[in-house]
Amino acid sequence: MKPAVAHIASQFAQIESNDFRSIVKLYEEHLADILIMEDSEKNYYTFEYLTALFNLGRYEKVLLLIDPLIEFVFLNNVNYHHGSEGTYEWLIFKKSAALMNVMRFDEAERIAGQLVRMNPASEDYKGLYLSIHRQYLHQRANRFRGGVILLILSAAMLSMLAWSLKNTSGPNYVTNLFYISLALNISAVAVMGGHFGRVYWLSKKKLRQLLSI
Repeated sequence: MKPAVAHIASQFAQIESNDFRSIVKLYEEHLADILIMEDSEKNYYTFEYLTALFNLGRYEKVLLLIDPLIEFVFLNNVNYHHGSEGTYEWLIFKKSAALMNVMRFDEAERIAGQLVRMNPASEDYKGLYLSIHRQYLHQRANRFRGGVILLILSAAMLSMLAWSLKNTSGPNYVTNLFYISLALNISAVAVMGGHFGRVYWLSKKKLRQLLSI
């Protein structure tokens, strides 16, 4: 083992596996040495680096670097990951999740769909697919949320008005204002409940369609 490689390996070995900031710092400090290593060593440290970046929420950088690693792992049948799935599937999963987190839902859903077809028994893959589709539907409903917020604000304003008029207006008038406020709140809750129910049903339906292909 070359001295630079041995030094980097020694430093990596001293870092706790969940100390993601230290892993990122060490990789970036020794990037020049890592890039001239043998492919197997270079890609091992890149794998550790990408894992740390993902766990730190640096999804854009993960997406910039992950494709060459996926290709290397696939072509050379390499396994760095010691979980139930192999490194290739694990990297594909992380790519899909990173795409979801940067709101590139179409790409994320396509990749997650491939994973589900590869391993239909995996609850993790199905869970990711459902999460992507639900976030996509929620994101499309931003204008709808504005309407719900307007209903809630209107209800709050009517309640405040009714409270301020309690001692100066007739009881029937105040009571009617409270009832209208209550009706607006109930409407907002019903609309939100309907939206979440629809999102849940549509995502489950899409997953069933994918599994039936």
